[in-house]
Amino acid sequence: MAREGWRWRVNAALVWVGLTGAILYPTIPDEDGFPLSNYPMFSTPKGTTAKIYHVVGFTSDGRGYPLSPEMVGTDEIMQAYQTVKLAIRGGRAGSLCKDAADRVASSREFAEVTRLQVRIDVFESVHYWEGDRSASKTRVLAKCGVSR
Repeated sequence: MAREGWRWRVNAALVWVGLTGAILYPTIPDEDGFPLSNYPMFSTPKGTTAKIYHVVGFTSDGRGYPLSPEMVGTDEIMQAYQTVKLAIRGGRAGSLCKDAADRVASSREFAEVTRLQVRIDVFESVHYWEGDRSASKTRVLAKCGVSR
């Protein structure tokens, strides 16, 4: 009987050590992942810049602003982003520009837009949210006019 009590105590101690270790594991610095995770997508360091693939429309007086996803050919923001990104990577930025120009030409919302650019803009994230909406880098991959 004494021997069974000893085994039970050892097993209980092992379970306690295992559970305590599992609870404390996510608190170890720079350790995060399966099976115990405290959301690594939010806990890993992120870059300070955001690269945006988009189509920008310009008015005759030079004011520029990004087109809506509908002008790129979709209703969804992330699909528009991916559409532009894939067109750029696939060497089809010029074709995308012309297709967007056709949509802009028949749009009342973008009636003032006279030309388009398919481009990649890089923004400094902190500066952007502090009010500085200017891109730190811009790469224009295609330009086209809007014919009405």
